[in-house]
Amino acid sequence: MIHVGIDEAGYGPTLGPLVVSAAAFKLSDSTDSARLEGAEAQPHAPMDICPIDLWETLKKVVTRKPDRSRIPVDDSKKLYKPGKGLQHLEEGLLPFLKLKNPTTPKEFRDLLQQIHKIEDPVAYLDQYPWYRDQKIELPSKTFTGYIKKLADDLQEELTEKNVEFLGMASLPIHVREFNQTLAEHGNKSQVPFHAIGNLLRKIWKTYPDQAIDAVVDRQGGRIQYAPLLFKQLQPKGITIDTETPEASIYRLRGDKDRGTLRVVFTRQGDAKSFAVALASMASKYLRELHMQIFNRYWVDKIQNLKPTAGYPQDARRFLTETQNIRKQLGTPDDLLIRRR
Repeated sequence: MIHVGIDEAGYGPTLGPLVVSAAAFKLSDSTDSARLEGAEAQPHAPMDICPIDLWETLKKVVTRKPDRSRIPVDDSKKLYKPGKGLQHLEEGLLPFLKLKNPTTPKEFRDLLQQIHKIEDPVAYLDQYPWYRDQKIELPSKTFTGYIKKLADDLQEELTEKNVEFLGMASLPIHVREFNQTLAEHGNKSQVPFHAIGNLLRKIWKTYPDQAIDAVVDRQGGRIQYAPLLFKQLQPKGITIDTETPEASIYRLRGDKDRGTLRVVFTRQGDAKSFAVALASMASKYLRELHMQIFNRYWVDKIQNLKPTAGYPQDARRFLTETQNIRKQLGTPDDLLIRRR
C-alpha cells in the first residue's frame, strides 16, 4: 500500500507563493493490513483517516517535539515561528530528502531540483526580478554532517520497520500562475486544488498496481469533493464513503490495470498523518525561502524597509512603502500581487 500526505502553505497571503507538497511512503502488507481491517470494522475510527501511525512506528528516530537527537516531524506551524529560524524545518525535512538524493542541497536552486518535480524546476525564478540570480546557501540553520547522521539513522529504522520512503514533491505556485489559475476557474479554492489534483494524478500513474491511500489537509469549510476529484482525475467511478465536517472520504476506481485510490480530506490532517505533516513542512520551508529572497531584494532597495511575511494587512503596508520604487522599476502589479 502507498500512503500519501498532501498539504499547502501560503493560501492566505497577498504576496509570495502558494506551495502545495506531497510526501509518500510504501507500507508493507505486514505493516498495514491488520490496522486497515480494524478500521473497516469501526467506520469512525481514527484509522479511517490514516492507516498507520508512523510517529509511533518510527519513534526511535522521529519526534513531534524537537529534542536534538531525533528528527522533528509535525505541523509546520508548530516547528516554525517567525524570527526563530528554519532549524527545526531543516532538521525534519532534509534527512528525508537525503534518502532520495546523493547530497543535501547546498543552495536554494539545488533544493528545487530535488523537490520541484517538473521538467525545468528553476525556470520560473527568472520571471521574477527578486528571484533572478539570487541564492541562499543551505542548510541555513543546521549542519550537513548532522543531516547525514539523521538520514542514516532514519534509513536504518525504516528498513527495520519495513517502511519505504518514496519521496516528496512540491509545487510552488507563484503570483503569475496563481492569478492565471484564478482567472481560469474564478474561485480561489481551485488554485490549490488544481495542484492537489496534479499530485494525486502523478502518484496514481506512478504506482498503477498499488492501492493508494491519500490524506489531504482540508482548507476552509468545503465538505463535498467528488465533483472536483472527478474533474481532475477522470476516474472510472467514485464511491463516497462519508462527507462530514470532520472528514470526507472517497474511493476512486481506475481501469482494470490500476489500483484503487482512496482520498481523505480532513481537518488538522497534519496532526493525524505523519505524511501530511511532512508535506506541510516541505511547503512551509519552500515558501519561507522564497520570502527570504523576496525581502532581501526589496530591503536592498529601500533603507530601513521592514520585511513582510506577505499576509494581507502587512502586505498593504509593504505595498505602500514600496510604491515609489516599484513605479521607478516598472514592476507590474500582476507579477507581485495576488488578485485574491
